[in-house]
Amino acid sequence: MKSVPSHAIADSAPELAADDRALVARLRQRDPTAVAELFDGHARQVRGLLARILGPDQELDDLFQEVFMRALARGPSLTGQSAPRAWLYGIAVHVAREQITRRRRRRWLRLPGRLPDPPAGETDWDARAAVRGFYLFLDGMPADERIPFALRKLAGLGLEETAAVSGLSFSTLRRRLARAESRFDGWLADRPALARWLGDETEI
Repeated sequence: MKSVPSHAIADSAPELAADDRALVARLRQRDPTAVAELFDGHARQVRGLLARILGPDQELDDLFQEVFMRALARGPSLTGQSAPRAWLYGIAVHVAREQITRRRRRRWLRLPGRLPDPPAGETDWDARAAVRGFYLFLDGMPADERIPFALRKLAGLGLEETAAVSGLSFSTLRRRLARAESRFDGWLADRPALARWLGDETEI
């Protein structure tokens, strides 16, 4: 089944709350204060979303700013029933996908910077190496699988929101998640330190 645009999924969702409808109207008019409101409400989540999809990246600050610059520029493209959060996350996903493509064109993996903390009470280098290895694993995964996998497994988005921000039908999303999970399970089997860090709370 072909992928469907994210706005098509958003349009089939329940009617937006009055505050969201007002925010959409302001975004459609390219009101800078509407983007500022989006920033105030979702900046931390957007930054976390980029970090979980991409891993450590020296360009993360620039990518984060790019998301909100595009939000201002693309406001007129919003439909009346587009959920602002899903729309913003969709922009973040596109920005992350472009960065993955640039990395592969350069054939250069960026992994400097601070790694996520190891499990509580565990400070050995094996745990940190496992986390670094996880991002190496992600960089070897096709972007079409990596992005929904990161949204579900790391960012904890629900299936409906993952489908919306990825621009996928549910059937396509489930197939890609199944392939990504199969790759991940095979890779994780010999890495107990990483298994403890990630946990197994999110089912996809």
